[in-house]
Amino acid sequence: MKNKLIFYACFISIFIVAILIQIVQSTILPNWDSLLLMRDAGIILHGGSYYTNFIDENPPLTIIIYMPAVGISLLTGLKVYTAFLIYFFSLALASLLIYYRLLRQIFTSKRLTPQFFTIVFMFLVLILPLFWFGEREHFALTLTTPYILLTLLRIRKQQINRWESSLYGCLAAIGFSIKPYFLAPLILIEIYYLWQVIKTKNIRNYIRPEIITLEGVVKLISSID
Repeated sequence: MKNKLIFYACFISIFIVAILIQIVQSTILPNWDSLLLMRDAGIILHGGSYYTNFIDENPPLTIIIYMPAVGISLLTGLKVYTAFLIYFFSLALASLLIYYRLLRQIFTSKRLTPQFFTIVFMFLVLILPLFWFGEREHFALTLTTPYILLTLLRIRKQQINRWESSLYGCLAAIGFSIKPYFLAPLILIEIYYLWQVIKTKNIRNYIRPEIITLEGVVKLISSID
């Protein structure tokens, strides 16, 4: 009981500190890269189009992931950066709950380890980025970590719900597709997993719901103009 209280206290404290840091940061020097991408997302939501109303070297997905923040701003009347903070903190909180769920399955015999690594992930996701909070790399880290943890579960031959694993594959597809070179870590992960599968002499185990979903979503994303 005492360990749980310490964990929840750390969880809530880090979350509050992270919010305060971003509120102060937004009043001093907001992340201009994120603001520029949200401006482009706003142009599209108001009927504009890529290369006609603006030019951006980033792939369309990079702008699409910022659209929810612009949508929140339009619906509520909040400043766009405030809406962005609400959006990303909600995404981060959901991701942290997923991390904790998967870590509890990975570390089944050690009571404190899942809590410890969840707090570490909280620091990495919410505190460490500082000015770069909400950058594309930040999105990628947040969205792809569940897939990496899931792959570790697969290597350890632990079972997980098909629909849940498909969800993690979908999130990873978005995270790895934000920038073309983000696919490099995915390739390395899959090569390592394939090697582990080959050692078991059952190559059929490589085909799993998350990789099928990931491949399908990546193909869909690559077709966006």
